[in-house]
Amino acid sequence: MRFESLILAAALLITTALHTYAEPSASATQSQAITTRKQIVQPQQSNPQSQIAKANAKWGKLTAQGPNKWISAQGLIYDQGSRDGNRLAHVLRHAKPDPTKPVHSVYNVPENQVTAVIDEAWSRRRLVRPDRQPNGNDVYDIPMNRTIGTKGERAVRIVVETGTSRIITAFPIKNRTF
Repeated sequence: MRFESLILAAALLITTALHTYAEPSASATQSQAITTRKQIVQPQQSNPQSQIAKANAKWGKLTAQGPNKWISAQGLIYDQGSRDGNRLAHVLRHAKPDPTKPVHSVYNVPENQVTAVIDEAWSRRRLVRPDRQPNGNDVYDIPMNRTIGTKGERAVRIVVETGTSRIITAFPIKNRTF
């Protein structure tokens, strides 16, 4: 029963995070996408098991680690931060095109598979040496050996806090010389 409570809490936290996903300047298309997310993750009081299944199907295998904090199967930590309210909402912005941004890469997988692609890339991080940003974050540009972005991107850039698995962002990039 405790495990089910934790999963239920994770689903509710995701729902809460998604309610903060909208920005006042969001376009109608973005607002529609947000509404769709809310409808899919919105808890149904009658069947906790269906809530858990819907949350896992929608967002991949994430485990709640506290309020607004999730950990992926590969140990990536999505928690508070970014203008989106949390890192999960921020990363999922790369599941859909954003016409308001001149440069914005998009994964070529459904939204419910984005964290799985990021986890797969993270599992390969030992193949590359991270670069250090001036702010101290580590940047991993990880080749995926297949197309993972809508414009032919074949690698994932994962930015984490230095020496940790606390994710800042992750998005598709063109292969650079590895």
